[in-house]
Formats: sequence, C-alpha cells, structure tokens
Amino acid sequence: MNKIEQLQELLSAPKRVVIIPHMNPDGDALGSCLGWSQFLTIKGHQCTVIAPNEFPSFYNWMPGSSEIILHSESPVTVDTALENVDVIFFLDYNDLKRIGDLGPVVESHPAKFVMIDHHRQPTDFVDIMFSNHDKSSTSEMVFDVIEALGGKVDITKEMGECLYTGIVTDTGSFRFGSTTSETHYAAAYLLEAGVEPDQVYSKVYDTNSLDRMRLMGYVLAEKLKLVDQIQAAYISISEEEQNRFNFQIGDSEGLVNYGLAINGVKVAGFFRESDGFVKVSLRSKGDFDVNALARVHFNGGGHRNAAGGRLDMTLPEAIAHFERIMKKFKDELYFN
Repeated sequence: MNKIEQLQELLSAPKRVVIIPHMNPDGDALGSCLGWSQFLTIKGHQCTVIAPNEFPSFYNWMPGSSEIILHSESPVTVDTALENVDVIFFLDYNDLKRIGDLGPVVESHPAKFVMIDHHRQPTDFVDIMFSNHDKSSTSEMVFDVIEALGGKVDITKEMGECLYTGIVTDTGSFRFGSTTSETHYAAAYLLEAGVEPDQVYSKVYDTNSLDRMRLMGYVLAEKLKLVDQIQAAYISISEEEQNRFNFQIGDSEGLVNYGLAINGVKVAGFFRESDGFVKVSLRSKGDFDVNALARVHFNGGGHRNAAGGRLDMTLPEAIAHFERIMKKFKDELYFN
C-alpha cells in the first residue's frame, strides 16, 4: 500500500484532525495548513489548526487564520483541542523540535501522525511521511496530495488563496531555483479556481507599516555589509535597533534576500538579536549549500539555497563567527 492509499484509508471515515505549522509560521506554513484544513473540512472531517506562536499580521487576511489557536497564548485551550484527536498533521517541518514547547505536548499523543514537508533530512516520527525536498513549497505538496486523492475539483477560491500564498512566498514570487513546471501547473490551477494573483500579492507585500518601511531603509543604508570583498554579505539588527523601529513579528521577513541582490554576492546572512540568542537566516545562489552550512555551523538547517538556525552568543560574536566561516569558504565562493 503506497502513501496515498494509506492516507485514503486513514481518512476514509470522518476524523477529528489537528494541523500544526512550525514556530514563527511563514506564508508557506500558514498557507499549507489553512488550505489543507479547508480541504479536509469539505471532506467531512473536524479540523483545528494549532500554531506554536504568533504569526505576522500581514497574513491575518488569509481565510481561516482567525480560527488558529496559539499555543503560546492559550495552552489550556490547546490541551482541550487535542483531546480525542484521531490524526495530527505536521506541515512544513520535519522535526518536533521545530514546534518548540508544543513538541513535548504532542510527542506521546496516541493519534496517527502524518507529515507533509519539503525540507531535507526528515526525522522519522510519523506514521505516514510525504517528504520531497525538490518541491518548491509545502503548499505545492499539499496541492499534489489533494490531486492524488482525487480532490482537485473541490479546491475553492479561499483554499486556493491559502495554497497560492504559500507557493508565492516560498518561491520568492517564482524566482527561486526550486520553481518548476509543476509549481507553475499548481499555481495555474489555483488561478482557475478563482485566485486573483494581484490581490494576494498586495495583501502579503503591500501592507507594510511605516515603521517596517523605515526599518528596511535603515538596514539597507547602515547595516548591509560585505565580508572583506568576499562574495558574501550580511545584515544584523540588535534588540535596541528593533525597539527603535517598534519591531513586530514578521518585520524582518525577506530582509536577508537583499544581500543576494548585490552583484557578485553568492551568500547572504541575516542576524537578529532575540532574548539572549541570535536568530540566523541564510540564503545562497547556485550550488553553495547553506543547508549544510546551517547544520554544521548554525544549529539549524533548511534547503540548499535557504536555511536558518540560531546561535547562543552575542550579536557581535555571531557576526564574527559568520565572517570567519565565509573566509574559510573563499575559494568555493569565487569558483563555485
């Protein structure tokens, strides 16, 4: 029995379902969870989306987002929601560590576990695993699963908006190397289902606060640095700087990509000070593998060209750590 057949059998009768994205959920995590939840609801299942913590306000427009339960704010409500659950879906991550304090809560739950994810090196903690790191996004994978289940005709405009948001944000508006003909096929079908791409783009990218715009201007003018003429760049932002610009969840999303916009730069880093540690985002062009870099040097992981991690050190120490590592890769950066 293949994975789709296993999933069909699991969902052959109405089930109580919980769907969980990773901590600090982004567009793909939210889009895949909300789209999948709406599909399962149409099929007669009772669904609840539980997020480990808060997500950026510019995703509040997404259909179903107002019904998401936040574990960080309502752990008792989460405990109640998990009672008598039959199936738990883990979307857009492949290790329980990625859901923080919610991990130990669900780890020993008797429900069936199902993963849908596109990151490398999954941890085998589920009963059914859909894992494909060649896919552009988990939202594209959810579309593929829906199609394999024969449910493509059930995709509504609202469901499509969620999945399209996930695809658009995780492909950098279709400009990253993970974008394939299959990605465009999924996007095209979602447009046929009623999604208006200009409206989705505007809701995600054209709703910045004045503080966020000023933060972007500040980091580009003052904080974007090159590593001693090596083909690497980075941006860093301290807690004091975040406070100066009234930093909100999601305000730094996408800033790491500006380093790659510099001619010749192949690796970009973003370092944000946060409660005694430094949050790290890494991006690259071509064959330079920041997933491997993050796993070895930054306590994280991700994709070949997009990864993240954390460092338990000060912001200046984190920057020095990055510069040392980039200088070790000097020849690979120049000749890759």
